[in-house]
Amino acid sequence: FTSLKEHDLKKVVDFYSRSKVCLGNSCRANDHTPRGTKGMRDWIAPLCGIPLIYDDYQEIVDMKIVPTYGYHDWDGVIELTNSLAADKELYDDVVEKQKKFSLENTLDKQLTKIFNETL
Repeated sequence: FTSLKEHDLKKVVDFYSRSKVCLGNSCRANDHTPRGTKGMRDWIAPLCGIPLIYDDYQEIVDMKIVPTYGYHDWDGVIELTNSLAADKELYDDVVEKQKKFSLENTLDKQLTKIFNETL
């Protein structure tokens, strides 16, 4: 969808559920910095029933629950999307694993852990 200013939860879920996958990608702030990720926003996708896929950013690869494609490999994006869409069992398994992760790592849980360790 074109705007992240949407606040109607039903519309957000509808927008996401129209897609086969949620495309995550890392990027550099400039030519001299390492790649980084957007973070929390990507994890809405599994809660809406679609899998998150990502480029081969090492932290994402290490998670082992997010299918990855090569950085800037747009043909790889298409192949990965089509292979997930063609295998319903795999697709659903990826969504369930990502949904579990997303619910176990909510922002409030992360902040509570940080505060408890710090205070």
